[in-house]
Amino acid sequence: MKKGKLLILSLSAALLLSACGGTKAAESKSEKQTTEAESKEASGKDKDKKESSGDEKKESSSSKDEKGDSKDSGKNEKIRGKLDGKSYVNENLGIRYTLPDGWSFATEEQLQQMNGAISDTVDDETLSKSLENGSVFVELYAANAELSDSINITIQNAGIAFGVAGNAEAAIDASIVVEQKLFEQQGFTDVSVKKGEGSFAGKSMSCIDAVLGKDGLTLYEKQFILKQGNYAVTITASSANENRTEELMKAFTEN
Repeated sequence: MKKGKLLILSLSAALLLSACGGTKAAESKSEKQTTEAESKEASGKDKDKKESSGDEKKESSSSKDEKGDSKDSGKNEKIRGKLDGKSYVNENLGIRYTLPDGWSFATEEQLQQMNGAISDTVDDETLSKSLENGSVFVELYAANAELSDSINITIQNAGIAFGVAGNAEAAIDASIVVEQKLFEQQGFTDVSVKKGEGSFAGKSMSCIDAVLGKDGLTLYEKQFILKQGNYAVTITASSANENRTEELMKAFTEN
């Protein structure tokens, strides 16, 4: 039984790593497309001064938009939620997670261990800088007494997670390939990572469904990726029981 509990924890931790791994593909794609775009823009300026002037106007307009986005980003820096008794509430995302009977949240000390150099008590500005450098922050971890079921929420920089596409669909597509390889490299067998559909907080949306095996045990996971302002938020349900992840996600409701 103890071995089974330890395996569940290790598999859950592996999924947290996958959120970080998935950003590498998106970031690489973003850099490549950005380089190509810059080359085309430079070529256009050399051919025609008028086009150059037009580009400058566009850049000026873009600069204004970026300032506006910066203001919005400032408003969204308080992306982190808070615990309210047996519930987790995130007002910016408009969601609430209520602990099922027999479940408990990870303590502050446990979250600090999961986050490593990023403290759970870090202020928003410091956290934002850490995320810009590619860090993934574990916002929430909750599990049942047997540790057979768990929920975790991670936060990362949206630009790194989504690349130029800027949407959750692209992030899911990029993550699937990376997660498949990552789990296999970590020694998991019978790995299946696919794009699916599920219900989150009363809304139907795309998700990632994963099945992972090791030492004769199997873990099932469902993952939703949300975008809010300058951040990407990943919600993952993990269970040793097949077809239970959808049920675990029902604990999330609109706030």
